[in-house]
Formats: sequence, C-alpha cells, structure tokens
Amino acid sequence: MATAIQRIIDAIKKREIHTLIVSGNIYDQINVGKQKFNDFNEFLMKLTGRKFPQAVSYDLFTGTRIDRGDPKKILKQMGLAAPETEKTKKDANADLIMKLKQAKGTFNDARLPVNPLEAFTCFDKLLMDESEDVANTLIVINDADTVVPAGLFANSQLMERALVTALTKWSRNRDIRSRGHLVVLACRSAQELEKKLLDRSFEVMQLRIPKPRPEEREQFLRDQKLAPDLAAPAAKAAAGLSLKEIGKIAASVEKDCDLEHLLAKIFSVKQKVFKDEYREVLEIMETRNGFDCIGGLEKPIAKLKKIARFMKEGQSTLVPQGVLFMGPPGTGKTVMAEALAKEAGLNFVKPLDIKNMWVGESERRMSQFLSALRDLAPVVVFIDEFDQNQGQRGGFDGDSGVSRNLFKKMLEVMSDTSLRGKVLWILATNRPDLIDPAMKRPGRCDLRIPFLPPDISQLALIFKAAVKQFPDIQASITDWKPYAKLCKGYSGADVVEIVRRAWKHANEYGRHSISPQDVIWACNDYRPQVTDWKQSLAMAKIAVDECSSAELLPDDWKLLLQGLARNKGRHK
Repeated sequence: MATAIQRIIDAIKKREIHTLIVSGNIYDQINVGKQKFNDFNEFLMKLTGRKFPQAVSYDLFTGTRIDRGDPKKILKQMGLAAPETEKTKKDANADLIMKLKQAKGTFNDARLPVNPLEAFTCFDKLLMDESEDVANTLIVINDADTVVPAGLFANSQLMERALVTALTKWSRNRDIRSRGHLVVLACRSAQELEKKLLDRSFEVMQLRIPKPRPEEREQFLRDQKLAPDLAAPAAKAAAGLSLKEIGKIAASVEKDCDLEHLLAKIFSVKQKVFKDEYREVLEIMETRNGFDCIGGLEKPIAKLKKIARFMKEGQSTLVPQGVLFMGPPGTGKTVMAEALAKEAGLNFVKPLDIKNMWVGESERRMSQFLSALRDLAPVVVFIDEFDQNQGQRGGFDGDSGVSRNLFKKMLEVMSDTSLRGKVLWILATNRPDLIDPAMKRPGRCDLRIPFLPPDISQLALIFKAAVKQFPDIQASITDWKPYAKLCKGYSGADVVEIVRRAWKHANEYGRHSISPQDVIWACNDYRPQVTDWKQSLAMAKIAVDECSSAELLPDDWKLLLQGLARNKGRHK
C-alpha cells in the first residue's frame, strides 16, 4: 500500500502525466509518515495543495464542486460566470467568498452543473483556456466507474459517448500538461471503467492502491494498542481487509480476549467483507482441519509442510507456482488443500463460475478475480475438477472465443513469477491427461502429486485421523487395523463417513465414545458409491504416470495398483 502511495506522490510531483486513473483501496485510511488521511480523496487534496491552487471535483450524486481556489475565477474559466455590472462586482465576489468559507473548503453554487455532460463541457473550457491567469487546476472524477462505466461507449446514446470522448481527448492533449493541469479518475475497480479509457494508445497512467501489507497491518494493530502477542497473528489473519475494517475489529476486542476468539472474529468479518466485495468471483473457505487430520499420504504431507514453512518465512523462490493433485475420487485431494492453507495460516479461496452471457462481462470478472487475489495475498487458490472447468483450450466452442480468452489469461497469471510465494494455485483432478500440457508444465504446475487409493495400513491411519476431523467425536479405540480390514478397497472419504455413522450409532445408544461394536455396525451398514473399478484403476495409473517426482510416489505404489486390480473396486 505504501509503495503505491509513493508512486502516486512521485507521479504528481514530477509531472509525469496529466491523466491518472487510481483504483483499488481508495476509501481506506492512508498513512504517510505521521500524517493520517481518511481516504484517497482527502490525501489527494492535501498532496496537491501547493502545485495545484485550483481544484474541482465531480460525482453523480453531488455534481460539480469547487474544492480549492477563487470560485469567481473558476466559474468564469468554466464559462459559468453570471453577467455582472460594475456596481455588483464587489458584493458578488464577497458573497462567493463567504459561501466558500461556510462550506469549509468546498464551494457549491446553483450554476455548477450536476449533469455529467454539462460538467465535462465546463471542465473542457477550463482545460483548454490558454489565458495566463488560469492557475494549475486539479480535476477529480470521483466514483468514475459510475460516470463512465464499462460498456458505456458501445451501448449508450450518442450524447453519453461524449463523456468517454472527452476523457480520451484530454489524455492525448499534451498542452493540458504544459498548462499545469491534472485530471484524476478515482474508482474502486479499473475493470468497471469504460475499456477505451484503459487503451495503451492514450497517455493515461493507471495506479492501483492495494490492501495493506502484513507489516502495515501489524503496525496499525500495535498503534491500536492491541497486545503484541496478538498483533502479529491477527495481522496475518487479516489479509485482504482494509485498515478501517481492521480498526473496527481492534476496537471491538475485549481486554481479556484470547487469540482463538480474535481469529474467529477476524474470519467472521472477512467472510462478510469478501462476500460483499468479491461475491461474483470467489468464495472464502474456512480451514478447519490441518495435516494431523489426514491419515496416510506421508510423502505428500511432508512435501506440503515444507511449502507451508517456506510461505510462512517468505522464501518465495522455494515455493512452487502451482500444485496439481491427481487421483481417483475420495483420496484426500480437497482436505489436503485445506490442510496446507491452515498449516501456512493463509486465506483459502475457490473461484466461482466467471463466465457470463453478457459481452465483456466474463473478461471483467476474470480481471476482478485476479485483482482480488492480489488483495488477499498470500493466498491458496483451490480449483476442484480442473479438467472439467478450465482444463483444455481446444474444447471451447460456441461462446465467441470467451472461454479461450479466459484460459489464455489463466495461463498468463499462473506463470507470473511476481506472484510466486504470494498466490499458490492448487488444482485437483481425476483425469490429469485431459488437462492442456501448457497448464501442467513447470512454471505453472511445478509439482504434480498422485493421490492413490489407500491400503490396509493407510486405512487404519485414516480411521484414526478421521476422528480428529470432528471436534465432538470421541473414540476409545487405539488399534484401527481390524476395522481397516473390513474396508478393503474403500477410499478415505468412505472411511470418514463410516466414522461419522459409528458416532451417530453410539449416540443413539447413549454412549459418549465410539465402541468397537459401533464401528463394526457402521462398516456393515455402509454401502460405498458404485464406481467402475477399471476406471478407478485407470485414474490411479494416470496419476502415477503424471507424477513430477519419484519422491512423491508411495514406496509400494506398484502393490497398491495391483491390489486395486485384484479387489475389482470397493463393493462388498
């Protein structure tokens, strides 16, 4: 956040541009040294006070306002000065100055236009005025995405297109810069603006204010007098929140609040905020279970624990761009992704369906999704059934190339090395052979981990770990191997369901702990999903073939595949 603010300061002070689009976290508190500003607009007015003696702003609700400068001169420069006689000149000027003082720096007058086209016409007169007495002027279009929204140029009337035309005209006119003027468009998301404004052929600088970084969040919490032992973990958990939202959380924390309750409060706020901000593009997932709730899969767990540690320590070079989880259904791919996010203490999100029927809407959502990831970083992004959702570029048809464009954008982002260690992609699939080779190459999916059906010893470990997945389940059983033998050929998901049924059976008979008879009853009662054993065997073999490292294969992987073939499925 501080880097972006400094970039804005440098751009304005050095007069690098005369048209600037600022998007992102513009409504948040901005700290520059010891100075604190309520939002970007307040910061901008303070920053430009000396270089730009005149400042005018516009938004759809308020209309045009004079924020700084001599109102009478500015009205005249915009072509709004009322006819005056020598007799009334002095009184009129005094009246304008009084109104300005009463408004505490913001001048409103009936002559100032509310209609955007009329306002832009007035701004154009001011910007094109070659008189020497026209002072350097700052023009701010607040909530610009509501004034010139995406699709305005293509879908609107001729008069409304004039707004876009005016802005592009100003951006190309270097005389505006030589006269010392600056036009700033402020909005929450640049993707919500008319796309013509973002064209590289126009001299428009785009800067985005991100959400605060971890060190900024921690310092802010310390300034809020939060206990030092709470500030660091709370700052990490608050990734993706603004300083104002974090401040509300800190203000509501009781003096004796422990870390667990504080983190729960932060997650609750994050769910609400993310639902409001990113509801069209992603969903934040709660990470309930860690690696201790996963049985078997020792080699993948060991590898992923190292990745979690590298992400915690900020060793981005040692973190893969992406990881591909491969294997038959029910082998632990989803729970493993959740455990990695929990172990690393990161946001855990999954994208929603980005495609939309309206022209340009899918691309806008994709851009919004990628911006959201930068705000939430460091973050784990989990995409399940990837082969069906995004996997092949050659299978798209009938949508005018939208899916192909989205896939291409996904390839670009997943190979963006600036995101290494900040955004970790985890893709899960039953059929890695259906995924485009470009997606699976090193630099996008550096790791490809097989998840194979468990053997008897692994099933016993899964039974033990499954009990930990449910906080209210108690079990007195220590040796689960006899019950694992009853579940030969079952998946990890099957075992978790059996444990849940055993607990339900124990409760029905008034027992507070799972007994051996409860487990035996559940094993006999449970009927696994009907699955083609040949298909499961094929999926397991493909996962082995696609594995990126021999270290990730179980020592007895050949025996596992042979056992699956002999067992011919999971059916009794």
